[in-house]
Amino acid sequence: MGDKEQKPTVAYAPFRTFLSAIESLEHGVPQRIDASIWPSYSGAIRSQLLGTFRFLGLVDENSKPTQLLKELVEQKATRKLTLRKVLESSYPELVGMNLKTSTPKQFDEAMRQFGVQGDTLVKATSFFLQATKYSDLPISPLLLERKPRGTAGRRQKSAQSVAGQDQLELDDEATTALRGTSKTINLESGLTLTVTVSGNFLQLTSRDREFVFGLTDKLDEYAKQK
Repeated sequence: MGDKEQKPTVAYAPFRTFLSAIESLEHGVPQRIDASIWPSYSGAIRSQLLGTFRFLGLVDENSKPTQLLKELVEQKATRKLTLRKVLESSYPELVGMNLKTSTPKQFDEAMRQFGVQGDTLVKATSFFLQATKYSDLPISPLLLERKPRGTAGRRQKSAQSVAGQDQLELDDEATTALRGTSKTINLESGLTLTVTVSGNFLQLTSRDREFVFGLTDKLDEYAKQK
């Protein structure tokens, strides 16, 4: 009973945001994973990311990065394979039910076993389905391409799953909070320096992300030394 209460909540961060968070660590995995390493994300997104990292075993009970996280970040060539290993370890009952032949109803029942419901259940389902697709984990097309209920006689959206739609909505919410980010510091000469980044942070390439976050680190370092 006590152990169940201590179990971390199932992962429900937007999957593309999760991938972006992983890529943002490529310039160096910090000694501790906390909300401050993603200063441009909203508080809600950072909380979801921390919960997701915890559930997937990417950090330990002291929020220190595990070897799995280091592999995900540092070994880009095998990132998909590593994530597949993470999913198999974190969702043993779900993966063990043979997702290639499971019906949507069976899958939904299994997801509910994680003790989430409502919007959180939708988000958790979206994360898992997007993660399985990314990591090439075998899964039935019925689960990836379910159509909205009650729309059989109406216009249909070609080959787009409910999970895919939910993911796009979640990512839109996340990216809205990332537009127009700025940082200001006071220079020793009395001048004020402001660096502003506008646009969608999730579209940054790995090189751009390394430059932007590196510049942010330098500004923080300068401010602390001053």
